Amino acid sequence: MRGFIAVHAGAGFYAKETRADTAILCQEAVISGRKNLFDQSARKTAITVSSTSLSDCAEACAAAVGVLESSALTNAGFGSNLTLAGSVECDAGLMQSSGMHFAGVGSLQTVQHPIGVARHLLKQHVDQSRKDPLNSLVLPMLLTGQGASQFAESVGVPLIENSSLITNRARSDFQIAKDRIEKRGGLGSSLENSLVVDGERKERLDTVGAVALGRDWSTAAAVSSGGLLLKQPGRLSHAPVFGAGAWAEEDEELSVAVSVSGCGEYLMRTHFAENLSQQLLTAARSESCLPMEAASRFFERQFLRAKVNRHAADGRLLAGAIAIVANRELQEAELIWMHNTGSLCLAYSSNNSAKCVMSELRGDQRLLVSGCRINV
Repeated sequence: MRGFIAVHAGAGFYAKETRADTAILCQEAVISGRKNLFDQSARKTAITVSSTSLSDCAEACAAAVGVLESSALTNAGFGSNLTLAGSVECDAGLMQSSGMHFAGVGSLQTVQHPIGVARHLLKQHVDQSRKDPLNSLVLPMLLTGQGASQFAESVGVPLIENSSLITNRARSDFQIAKDRIEKRGGLGSSLENSLVVDGERKERLDTVGAVALGRDWSTAAAVSSGGLLLKQPGRLSHAPVFGAGAWAEEDEELSVAVSVSGCGEYLMRTHFAENLSQQLLTAARSESCLPMEAASRFFERQFLRAKVNRHAADGRLLAGAIAIVANRELQEAELIWMHNTGSLCLAYSSNNSAKCVMSELRGDQRLLVSGCRINV
């Protein structure tokens, strides 16, 4: 078993002038994550240290997402969307199948790598699980705002000024969107998570993420998000919410990992990551349904037509995801990606090179589900 990692740069609309750079960025993220799968000496990155109790695939996901957070091309970490107050607030979540441990952080304003903070919190959960729980305080699974920043500082994560996370592009998009809302009559007006400038649609990308399969067939998943453009300060995305943005699970035969991007309010209502994972596992155990068929059915029935989402406004039920389904007994695995946004950029690798895919809806297509076999 070689191990495998895949990343995505967020479901949304990719402008022509940024597509090539985004593809390169995803490949760089995959390569960084892959080093953490196999080379422990490579673990001195912006968000990790060499000594760890986390699974190899959790470290790989965190490292890969850290690369995505460092780029102004994504809506995570540096260059994230601005809130109504004109500030950056970031969320992240990380889960590993071993022990099914999860950690999330939200509304972080003074950290460039929110996934790094989630990683430290996850490590504490893993470490505590190896001790007598009766002799320890209950660890938080989700930290937000000032509490998350204080925790970050306590574990050695450098704090920075919020202004250093804001790019000129984010300021420009903020002002354009704010002006458009004011012309429509205020904040009660409808606003898509995209912009039209000079007649051309500009991408508003969402949550980035990664999934990984370890050499021991365990899995991990990560997500990181700057949230919706002009969101209310304090609003949390699905990224730090258990079962919504990331999921990783394993048993003696199968393992699965899912990383989700999209409009968080509706992803949270449907527990998207967890429920998609369960459908993929059920399909993997069945001889009558393929995982891609199960993914498509889930997206249509349990997200787009979900009872809890029936009051969603047009254009708000947007999502994209990448997933790994692996069968230890059959020694086979599959990567699946899906989205109903205009496009989803992803990259993956099970060797020394990385392959990039720019997945796009065509014509009147309303949902795309695709995938490939993983060379294990």
